[in-house]
Amino acid sequence: MTFSQTVGCVVYGLLMEISPPADAPPADAPPADAPPADAPPAETALDATQLSTQKPLSTDTLPHSGFAPMTRKTVTAPARADMAGLPLHEVTFVIVDLETTGATPTNSAITEIGAVKVRGGEKLSDFRTFCNPGMPIPDFISEMTGITEEHVRFAPEVPTAVREFLTWANLSTTHEVILVAHNAPFDLGFLEHACVSHEIAWPDPPVLDTLTLARRLLDRDEVPNKKLSTLASHFNAPTSPTHRALDDAMATVTVLHALIERVAGFGVSDSAHLLSYEWSSK
Repeated sequence: MTFSQTVGCVVYGLLMEISPPADAPPADAPPADAPPADAPPAETALDATQLSTQKPLSTDTLPHSGFAPMTRKTVTAPARADMAGLPLHEVTFVIVDLETTGATPTNSAITEIGAVKVRGGEKLSDFRTFCNPGMPIPDFISEMTGITEEHVRFAPEVPTAVREFLTWANLSTTHEVILVAHNAPFDLGFLEHACVSHEIAWPDPPVLDTLTLARRLLDRDEVPNKKLSTLASHFNAPTSPTHRALDDAMATVTVLHALIERVAGFGVSDSAHLLSYEWSSK
């Protein structure tokens, strides 16, 4: 790999990671052992009962990167009697991963979509397609992913591939199907941008970000960072991330199931509490 390709890989990798890096406190954060000024007496992770009394939390205040135009919503954990969620074993999770020509949807495009559909811990089906991005694939991206111009030359164009994915995924606004990704703003940013650019109706499904959930549940004593490769190795995923869409989606399935097992220990057993727990304050 040439020097310029090496630099490109490093820059792309940095942009792929949400800023600030996993577990890194903001520059103006107080010392690690100092509680927030408005924090209650020391407590551990919130359980489902505590979540039911949480105030609405705007995800605009959370450390997402600015490059992905994913709509951020206010998440409120309702009282248990008012839960509209489904038991998690009844929820269909659609885990998606994209490969792209670059880090931002405004000047890059999708080259591959990979996804897996699971329910009750069992794989239902998978989806994979190359996409013709309509632009050259940089050499450093080909070095990283193995995807070359030959792979995408006769592949469906991005709007066709996105429509095929949405038809297969059968997403909706209900909790029957939850869209999952690791670093969801990246993947959803490209999907939503493609939909807006080509007048494709975006189904606006509930979204679970395994990166955010991992940050919520795991500390540095257990894993040094929350990269997909680190978590997949930590949870002994049978498929390792390879910077190929379906492999990375399969690795995310293992991470998702492991995190759901963890969160169950806090009394979270339905979709509404799971989605609320992802964004709840620690």
